[in-house]
Amino acid sequence: MNTTWAGWARSEWLLPAAAGLTVAIASIAGGLLPYTGVMPPPPGFDPFNAFGVVEKSLWTAVAVVAASRPQTRAFALLVVISSFTDLVWALGYLGNDAIYFLSEQFKSIDAIVFAHLIVSFPTGHLRDRFDRVVVVGLYIWFVSFGLLQLVVWEPGFVCDPGAFCPRNPFAITVNNELSHTVGTSGNLLVPVIGLSVIASVVRHWRAATRIGRRILRPVLIALPFQYVIISFGYVALALDRPDLEQLTHDPILYWQTWLLPGAFLIGVVRARLARSGLGDLAIELAEGLPAGGLRGALARALRDPSLQLAYPAPEGDGFVDPDGRPIELPAAGTARAVTRVERDGALLAVLVHDPEIDAEDPGLVKRVAAMARLALKNERLSAQVRAQLEEVRASRARIVEAADAERRRVERDLHDGAQQRLVALAMRLEPTSDDHRRVLAVLTYLRAA
Repeated sequence: MNTTWAGWARSEWLLPAAAGLTVAIASIAGGLLPYTGVMPPPPGFDPFNAFGVVEKSLWTAVAVVAASRPQTRAFALLVVISSFTDLVWALGYLGNDAIYFLSEQFKSIDAIVFAHLIVSFPTGHLRDRFDRVVVVGLYIWFVSFGLLQLVVWEPGFVCDPGAFCPRNPFAITVNNELSHTVGTSGNLLVPVIGLSVIASVVRHWRAATRIGRRILRPVLIALPFQYVIISFGYVALALDRPDLEQLTHDPILYWQTWLLPGAFLIGVVRARLARSGLGDLAIELAEGLPAGGLRGALARALRDPSLQLAYPAPEGDGFVDPDGRPIELPAAGTARAVTRVERDGALLAVLVHDPEIDAEDPGLVKRVAAMARLALKNERLSAQVRAQLEEVRASRARIVEAADAERRRVERDLHDGAQQRLVALAMRLEPTSDDHRRVLAVLTYLRAA
């Protein structure tokens, strides 16, 4: 029994199973709490209809897939946290005054965590200062507005005898007009917040490489639809138009609850599949690669068609490509990453690749290179031999060129030197002399030559 449990604990599926189970339990609890509390559930409340079940199933699948990769486990943790923040509104049905008012004021925390999820997708980490300003600003704004409303709001419920009738224990000075103003302002800010989240995702898209864009594409497509529907509902509340706000709860729009969890699921699955080429690479290396086929095999394993290989030049100065031709490595700060592959302190090769690979799966390039180290060593030798052959051909070409240049120089010296001296000599001789005629004959011969 202990051995079995230890094996399961070491299993790579322990965390994914725990994440998925936690999200499923939180979803079920959120559906059951309103039925077990001291107040009746909201009119038309049915969390276990087909649309709700599909939505929660999608979130569970997102947590499982994201937790299965170390690079996306922080995102899986945010999904788990989001499943619990989605419970906050239901806690008010427990029949406690303090819990009721806290849940009422902070029940929208799930929307803030939801925005955090979108901005941090797919790693769960905020990438730059803009992201941190957006997310931290959202949390500060939400908590500040919530606390302000909490201390000035007292709804003054009129309840039936014996029924649960909550009173706000946090109220310091009752000012329902101020509470209403704060709530209206918060609702009107939601579209602005949504635009900030969209701007953050667009920035990620523009900065991403081909691999990163493929992962972000589903979220970028789904986000505008979700933004329009959610913003419409909050603006309707701010304008005190519950009839318009109710339109966002129409059954015909239930499918919109699938948009972002479905987009997240497609994205994390693509992130996982994009890095699943190690097994195929091992098979290709075991079966043997054709001459010049190593670059293609590594490119397929890394899902990077732009991959380049470079090897140390035979003289140890510079690098050559697999065909033995000189190649320049990209400078630091460019849109290409350089990974050195060494063995026993000696440089075997250099891989020039998409930097998004390291961002999505740190260490993958080195794992692929380690698996192909023997093949890289063999191809390095072949590339160096080709480079030496190229150098021999270039040397022979230089020798032939030097010989041709020397021949042309001699011809030029003969033409420009001896010929001019003969002309000068002929001019000194008598025109009738035999020497003159001989010199003229020589000049005629040289000109013909």
